[in-house]
Amino acid sequence: MNKFKYHSINFLSLALITFTFSCNRKYSKEGFIGSTKLTETIYLEVYSTFSGGVFAGNSYSYYLTDSTIFRVFGIQINHDDESIRRKVDENSIYLFKVGSYNKSKDTLETKNFKIKDLIKSGKWE
Repeated sequence: MNKFKYHSINFLSLALITFTFSCNRKYSKEGFIGSTKLTETIYLEVYSTFSGGVFAGNSYSYYLTDSTIFRVFGIQINHDDESIRRKVDENSIYLFKVGSYNKSKDTLETKNFKIKDLIKSGKWE
């Protein structure tokens, strides 16, 4: 096997491995960005899970947590033209993924979390 073919195979193998492990990590907690207080004890945390650099958008994962009893995955934003909206009442927290495609705002995904169920579950993601 000539040197060019050998180095090409090595380069392609390395590129494939790098691409596989650098893809979007929905549950990654490495890129903590910040948190927003939703209620007296519940926060919405945001993590950067993928940075596309110049040629692609960024992805963000949002978690609901009280920092001691539970942390649950809320919603993920995958495109730069998507955003998150939230609504909080006495019993529930609502998360809305909103996309602004073609100059219109569309709700792409809605999630409802009952505050009592979050506390009772003790789930830690």
